Amino acid sequence: MKRFTLCIAAVLLCLACNKEDSEYTDVPMYSPVPRSADYIRVIAGNFDETSSAPGLITKNAHSVNETEAKKFALSIQTGNTPFSTDFSEAEFLSPDDLNITEGTTEEIKQYMSAPITEYEAFLGTFKMKRRISGSDMKDNALIPSYPYEYRTDGIEEFKITSDIQLFGQKSGTDLSQYFKIVLFYANLKGHPAYIMSHTSRQISKIAEPPSINIFETEDVALSDDYKSYIDNELTLAEWVSLKPFADPALYIKFTEIPPEVPCNALFTVTIKTSDGKILNATCNKVRLL
Repeated sequence: MKRFTLCIAAVLLCLACNKEDSEYTDVPMYSPVPRSADYIRVIAGNFDETSSAPGLITKNAHSVNETEAKKFALSIQTGNTPFSTDFSEAEFLSPDDLNITEGTTEEIKQYMSAPITEYEAFLGTFKMKRRISGSDMKDNALIPSYPYEYRTDGIEEFKITSDIQLFGQKSGTDLSQYFKIVLFYANLKGHPAYIMSHTSRQISKIAEPPSINIFETEDVALSDDYKSYIDNELTLAEWVSLKPFADPALYIKFTEIPPEVPCNALFTVTIKTSDGKILNATCNKVRLL
């Protein structure tokens, strides 16, 4: 009798588990938002990886006109709608211009470009569980897929120049070798940046975000995870060699301090896309200390 009771209990437990499992379904983790790269904006700001974690700490997260060279960073933003040219209101950290995913489905669709099918097929391999029934369905069933912005134009050429001599190079010389990428736009949202070659249509690099709060403003010790992230940063030249698609927003820093510091500088970024478009923009004037 005791054995029979245990068997019945096991069967009931199994049925309960199956019922619980049936309350969930797999749904796409990402909701792709493809947009062409028709416009570009470059903003000078701070990225302090020594006192905060990692510390994008511009005043009110806007552009800066003066900063230490070791904290200096550029935010390079692309999209298919014009950017504001008012640097005093330009968001360095999380550009409002990119946040079209806050609108309704129909509002979002009017900005979307034809998708890169291979890229979206790759994003579609990532799933998450969503509750479809149960007493607490109301609280759990409405978790949306994460909007994942990407650009549909490949990068053929990428050039960054200064209006003054830097690193011993005369003004107008490409300085890409002196800059490194510290964050991709997807990293700002807490997701990996999946870098696909626009020629081979293969994923050539996955840039994982540091597992720390990038909006942290208090001084905290850098985690081993973020130190590892810093050590594995791509230089601009390395990124361009991967034949990537344009990124919604790149965050770049000097690989070393220019010997010409202190100085006043303007930086211009010029991009040639895979379909021949030439995009260029100049940042706000910044004094490097």
